[in-house]
Formats: sequence, structure tokens, C-alpha cells
Amino acid sequence: EAIKGDIEVGRATVNLHGLLSCAEARTMWLPLIDRHKQAAVPVVSGELGITVVQCYRLFVRINSASLPVKDSLLTKGGAIVVRHGKQEKLDSCDAGYMTKPTHTWPNPVQRVYYVPYGEPSQLQVSGWTYRVLGGEVTGFCHGWHNVFLRGMPRTQPGADPVPLDLNLTLLPSSETDANSVMNVSITLQESVGYEGVVPAPPVTDEVRAAWPPERPVTRFFECCVLNAKGIIAMQPTTEDPTLRDRLREKIRESSDSVGVYTRLEFMHDVLDTRHVKSENNPVWNEVFTFYSLPVVPAKGWEPTPPEFRLSVWDHGLRNHDCLGAGFTKLEDMEAGSQLPLTFDLERGGVLNVR
Repeated sequence: EAIKGDIEVGRATVNLHGLLSCAEARTMWLPLIDRHKQAAVPVVSGELGITVVQCYRLFVRINSASLPVKDSLLTKGGAIVVRHGKQEKLDSCDAGYMTKPTHTWPNPVQRVYYVPYGEPSQLQVSGWTYRVLGGEVTGFCHGWHNVFLRGMPRTQPGADPVPLDLNLTLLPSSETDANSVMNVSITLQESVGYEGVVPAPPVTDEVRAAWPPERPVTRFFECCVLNAKGIIAMQPTTEDPTLRDRLREKIRESSDSVGVYTRLEFMHDVLDTRHVKSENNPVWNEVFTFYSLPVVPAKGWEPTPPEFRLSVWDHGLRNHDCLGAGFTKLEDMEAGSQLPLTFDLERGGVLNVR
């Protein structure tokens, strides 16, 4: 990156046909070719190390859902949102808002996600309602459910895929939503075929020699989000003291997902705690599980360990406001050990996790 724009240092091209595997991640080093220098022999400007792993396709379809309607004059509708890591989310709003107590979409609402073989991950299903506040449409999360994916499809190659129908009860996202749960019906269907893939020639011995001898062992860790102390949250941003008091009371009385929550991000997982209505000292005591597939070092290169990121958010009546974030790397942790962590938040206060 330069002052007048990006300058390409070199480019590597590789045909991945025949290099992917369901059994192991594969690391290879590719020469970077400088395309801007005209020479009879390509000018090599370094190397680029990559790791590739094969994925299978997971089709997710939203069938129907229940809609807990409150203050019907203000409620515009509801929606179901499905996420898998940082891939594009599946939002049923694309097919229209939920408008009935039990809503069934006339046309399939579905998306395909790519799930790496051998890497456990989670599919997060969340339910939302949308209300008109101050002339603007604001979304409120009613709850969620995490579907565990173990990284190995149920369908064997050559067999016909069998759809898996799931009826989920979404975990309430705030303490006051216990009587306002949402239920959703979704269908999962895997695809492990190779439609449209051209068979590749055998891989050479030179390429095979660059692969790691064995697949690294997947590790997992649990994070318990304990509490935050000394924060300043759920405060209306207005200079009018009378209006400020009225909005503060409205926030306290709201039965939706207004409140403070913590977001956890690690590799391809992005998960949230429930929303807690506390202006200074929210308590969660929620446990989340994450999975890590170590990157194999090669040619003396030490890979950068993935960061574990935690951030505290204040969900007001109209928007989400970040109160602060913290980062840590977990490569030095020993199996079975516990590591208490305290993060200082930029907007004041601390976050405590274990």
C-alpha cells in the first residue's frame, strides 16, 4: 500500500484441483512472480504460503417460525437470521417480514454455506422483530439457537442426501423475554458431490513433499463471560433532562433485547451473550465453546496465532454502541488450565472472563 495507491509486489497462481482433501489441511509455498518486469525468465519476488482445506456445501432453508407480537401498533414484523461465521447471512426479510403468529414463507428462503471438513463450527439461528420507533424501523433480537456442526457430513459420497428438519426454540436474549420465546423450523441438506468439477491429473511428488506430514489436532476452549463492572450504558443521548428521564424510563421498561451484551469472535465464529438491562454492572455467567485448527509452520515461518476478540455493546432503542473491546492470544495456554482475564474498556469499566 503506497501513497498513490496499491502496488502489486508479485502474483502466485495455483490450480487447486487434486490438492484439496477431506482428510487433512494442506500447506504449500508458491513463488510470487513480478509481472511488471519484462524478462525472459520470470522474476521471483518472494514466496506466499497458503493452507487449503476442502469444504462441503450446507443448504439451509427457513420453513416457518412463530412471531411473539407485542404492541402490535408498533410492530412492523419479524424475521429469522442464520449465520455461519463471517459468510453472508441468511435473512428471511429478503422474502418479506413475518406478519402472522405462525408464519410460513410461500417461497423457499435458503442459502448455501461452506463448511470445512474436520473443523467444528456453529450455525447461529436468531429471531428478530422490527418496530417503528421515532419514524425509524429498529430491530430487536428475541433469542438464538446455536446448531453444532462437527465438520463431517452425515451424507456419504455417492449416497442421496437426506434433509434434516430441525424445530428449534430460540434461547431468550434478555432476562425479561422468558415468556416471549420464538420457535423456528429449518431444514439442513448437505451436498458432498463434485458437480461441475473437472478431474485433475495426479499430483507430483514435489508438491506432495510440501504438504504437512499429518493433519494438526483440533483444539477447543471454553470461555465463560462473567460480568462487566463500572460501565456507563443505556443512557439516552439528549441534552433535554426531561426527555432524557422519559427515554431512560422507556429503556428500563422495554421487554425486548434492549440492554448490554458481549460479542465473542474467534476464527470463523461470531457469538453474542444475552442482553442484560444494567446501567453499570451487567452479569452474564455464560459459557461458549470455540474450536481452533492450528496452522502448520513451514520453511522456518511461524504462523500468527488467531486472536480471540471480546467486545461489550450497548443496545439502545435505536442502535448498537460499542463500549470497548479486548484481544488475547491463547497459544500459550496448557490443556486443562484456566486463565482469568480482565479487559479495560475504552468507554470506562472492565470486562471479566475466564
